Amino acid sequence: MRWLLLALILLSFQASPAITVSPGSGQPGASLVVNGSDFTAGARVKVYWDGANVGGTLRIAANGTFRYSGSVPGDAAIGSHTVSARTIGGTSETASATFSVVGATTTTAVTTTTA
Repeated sequence: MRWLLLALILLSFQASPAITVSPGSGQPGASLVVNGSDFTAGARVKVYWDGANVGGTLRIAANGTFRYSGSVPGDAAIGSHTVSARTIGGTSETASATFSVVGATTTTAVTTTTA
């Protein structure tokens, strides 16, 4: 009976799946990397941008991690967007993070004339 109690306690402390998006902001077309952790090893996962699949299907590594390299959709509007990862086929795990699309940076040239 003690082993059952111990197993239940350990399961209650299991980490939840999580993702990070790097960088956290950028322009449309910019490169981004999504790193996932604490997912079920061997499961399949899809990466989504505002609910649309952008990464095909990836396999989660034996240590529960995955890495997706891609780019910000070219038609992404300026503002906050949700990047998420969901396992498919058997497990039901989801994690999400926010990415901020920013406008183009501009530089201004200053010309000085002396009289």
